Amino acid sequence: MIWEPNAVHKVDLTVLDIGWTIMQKVDNLPETCDYLVLGIVFSLLIMFTPTFYRIYHSKDQLESLDYHQLAEICMAAKLAFGHNWRSVAFRLLSCFLWHTAGRTERTR
Repeated sequence: MIWEPNAVHKVDLTVLDIGWTIMQKVDNLPETCDYLVLGIVFSLLIMFTPTFYRIYHSKDQLESLDYHQLAEICMAAKLAFGHNWRSVAFRLLSCFLWHTAGRTERTR
């Protein structure tokens, strides 16, 4: 059954017809950057959540640091991001992959 503003029609559609109709509707939509911006914001939020958690729960260690020396700044970075910079690279890569997957799904 197909509902239109003032009428209901009974139509026999195949899976191909339904898919083609969906593709036409998607092609007619204007492209915007809203999803890109929203994806970047949420990706950054998800990416920095563990960092903010570690900083919040290591306040006493961070307060005792003297930030005028480079070695202690590096130690603060290790406390914030973890002892492994691969985790930061992994977060950035996962954000990129989420964005790419979302964009691919939208263009299909």
